Amino acid sequence: MNTDSNLIIDEKIHAHSKKVGEISRILADEIGYCAEEAVFIREVSSLHDTGKQFIPPQILLKPGKLTDAEFEVVKAHAYIGYSYLLKEAVKFLNKAAAQETGVSDADRKRILRAGLDVITESFGDFNARICEACRIYTEGTCEYLKTASAVFVAAAVAAEHHERADGNGYMNECDISEYAKLVSVADVFDALVSKRVYKAPWPQDDVFEYMRQNAGTQFDERSTDALFSGRERIVGLYKS
Repeated sequence: MNTDSNLIIDEKIHAHSKKVGEISRILADEIGYCAEEAVFIREVSSLHDTGKQFIPPQILLKPGKLTDAEFEVVKAHAYIGYSYLLKEAVKFLNKAAAQETGVSDADRKRILRAGLDVITESFGDFNARICEACRIYTEGTCEYLKTASAVFVAAAVAAEHHERADGNGYMNECDISEYAKLVSVADVFDALVSKRVYKAPWPQDDVFEYMRQNAGTQFDERSTDALFSGRERIVGLYKS
């Protein structure tokens, strides 16, 4: 394993994920989410590319066009991230249950079930559960349970963030969570305005025009509208 390559990947994923989190928070603000939920969205969206740490460096750092086979490997990061985060969330739930020493085994199982109910096999079916997860995160007193609620939602966002409004994304699924719709916009915006090993950064005006042209097909229209209404704040994130 090339340690230098892994360090480069870690740094790039961290920088990109931090920007996506901040943009997602701005989009949430512009749409009208409360301040607490906007912060929750920032936290879960910053984990959207977790699966990329498991993709071979020679593919992620390839300067030229990916082959079809290589692209399929890259696409797998969405499901890999979902699977990894789901397991991590269960670990936190187990810690939460163990921490609640004053409750019965039945109540501990109830805590686990509550966390597991945050997401379902049909990802787009859980917006109400996301609201409950956000409530646990903002109002809860058990840190393990608060973390578990965020990581469960982050797992679903990781799975869905490459879906499209027209259903032609990685999983050919258009019925996705409201959070993932925001993250999709934030993810592509930062990817286009940033330098990558395979491309130069796009001018910001060109990126906004691309987002406008693809609203309703690639991107959720409400989330794209929020990108434009929050344009000044978002551009400010890229000023040194």
